[in-house]
Amino acid sequence: MVQYRIDNKELYADWKKNNKKKTKQYNAERYLRKKPDIIEYNTQWAKDNPLKMLAKSRRHLAKLGKVFNLKFWEYKMALHYWSKAVRKNKPFCSCGAPAEEAHHILPQARYPQLALNVNNGTPVCIPCHRMFK
Repeated sequence: MVQYRIDNKELYADWKKNNKKKTKQYNAERYLRKKPDIIEYNTQWAKDNPLKMLAKSRRHLAKLGKVFNLKFWEYKMALHYWSKAVRKNKPFCSCGAPAEEAHHILPQARYPQLALNVNNGTPVCIPCHRMFK
């Protein structure tokens, strides 16, 4: 199949254009097959490149902080206090374990204006939080 794609780029491009649903399904299946390898690679990359991860984290927090007109470190502290407030309102996870973290019900990336709203948070233990991610 790979050699066919190399030799017949135009034909393959036409096939891909006309079969978007099949292509999307194939890509989803391929991703699910390779997901453990992708997660392992990303985890290892993050460990090997802590400075790049820090820069990425700062850019992300700065972008979300713009909604509230905050610098990245101010936004980070606001999230910390938001988490404390969510856990203070309800100290236990839904599984019954003590809540150690807070999880956004509506994602920060889609709804940044609700990121610091206490009603948009639910207290979770670490194993449950891993399931949400």
